[in-house]
Amino acid sequence: MSVVQVGDLEGMMKWMFVNYFKRKGHTPESIDLAIDMHFAEWFRLFVLTEENGVTNQLLRTLAWGPTEKATSWPAYFVNGYKFHTVAHGRGKATMNSGICVRGSDPNDPSSNFYGYLKDIVQVEYSGSTMKMNVVLFEGDRFDPQTGMQVHPLYKLVDVNCKKLYRKYDPFVLAQQAIHVYYCEYPSMKKNMVDWMAVCETKSRRVIDETSKENDEDDAIPYQVEEIQQAFAVNIEEQIPSLFDQTVSNPKPPTYLHRGLPPIRVRREADRSLAQPRFASP
Repeated sequence: MSVVQVGDLEGMMKWMFVNYFKRKGHTPESIDLAIDMHFAEWFRLFVLTEENGVTNQLLRTLAWGPTEKATSWPAYFVNGYKFHTVAHGRGKATMNSGICVRGSDPNDPSSNFYGYLKDIVQVEYSGSTMKMNVVLFEGDRFDPQTGMQVHPLYKLVDVNCKKLYRKYDPFVLAQQAIHVYYCEYPSMKKNMVDWMAVCETKSRRVIDETSKENDEDDAIPYQVEEIQQAFAVNIEEQIPSLFDQTVSNPKPPTYLHRGLPPIRVRREADRSLAQPRFASP
């Protein structure tokens, strides 16, 4: 089972829980408090009660709760992004600890949550028939009410690094996170010192359509479809020989076979001239 299915099923069960309290006439504030205080216990009892007829093994495994075994990681690659915790990325040239969780409206940035990644935790669920691992991101979020502002026309998002979300809700599924980085403003004005611009990075698994089209155009080989005039080549003429016809089978000197330089033989007259001369007594 994938973690995406875990998020979908958890959202479905939470929807059932919220609708139950809405039918009872509870206010949104009391429903939020009930989710924090009683949803986990209600989920376990609802799924494990045989009369409710829940047979999905993934839900039943989640209802048993995680084991005491957990693993912490300093980095994690998911959704085409490389994430680093704040401690692991400290001192590096790039920022990989910024995270964003999309809200209910993907076209409205004001419904998103932005924050820093503090820890990456892998928990293990062990039910009666299956086992699975779920990766969670733990981090600090910026307050969406007082710590975030969105430009009404260009939809650019700024966050205030000193306005954090006070509600304790630090965990999100790793598959829900996208990577962002925060850029400080160069202005030294007092009202802009604590504000940072949010820049969303592109996932590695996303292919730019423009570059893809350019690659396809470059891949088309150049080819001349029609030849206006073909050049004739006359091969009937006899090609002249490249060898000298005046010498037939010349024999190389003997010394070339032995690999020695030629020896000059002196004549007798030359020998007499070469004898040393001594004075007569």
